[in-house]
Amino acid sequence: MKALQIIAVSAMLCVVGCSHRPVANPVDLAPAVASVDKADQSLSQAIKSNDKQQIVSQVKVAQQELKVAKTQILTQQGFAKQLADTRDWWQNDSLSKDKVIQKLQDKVRHFDHLLIIASSLAGLLAGWIAGSIAMRFSPYGIVIGIGVGAAASGAAWAILAHL
Repeated sequence: MKALQIIAVSAMLCVVGCSHRPVANPVDLAPAVASVDKADQSLSQAIKSNDKQQIVSQVKVAQQELKVAKTQILTQQGFAKQLADTRDWWQNDSLSKDKVIQKLQDKVRHFDHLLIIASSLAGLLAGWIAGSIAMRFSPYGIVIGIGVGAAASGAAWAILAHL
C-alpha cells in the first residue's frame, strides 16, 4: 500500500512539474537591437574622429554590424511566421471542432424531442390501458390511470435517456 502511495505522489509531482515549465519566447529581437546599437556606436565614433582612415574603418564596422542585425531580424521574422502559422492552424482547427460540436448538439436536441414524444406516448398508452382496466373494478380508475401514465412516462424517459 505504501509503495502505491509513493508512486501516486511521484506521478502527481511529475505532472505538476511538467505543467509549470516556462515557455521560451521564440521571437527575440534583443541580439538584433544590440547589433544596431553597436553600429550606432561605430558611426558615432566615426563622426567624432578627424582621421579619414579611422572614419572608413568605423563605417565598415557599422556596415558589418548592420548586416548581422539584418540576418538576425530575418531569422526572427521566420520564427514569428512559424508561430503565426501554428496559431492560425489552432484557430482553424478549433473552428472545425466547433462546427462538429454544433452538429452533435443539434442531433442531441432532435433526440430530446424524440425522447419527449416517445415517453409521452408510452405514458398515455399505459395510463389508458391501466385506467380502462381499473374503471371496471374501482370508481377511482381515472386517478389510477393518470398515476400509472405518469409513472410509465417517467420510466420511459429514464430508460431512453440512458441510451
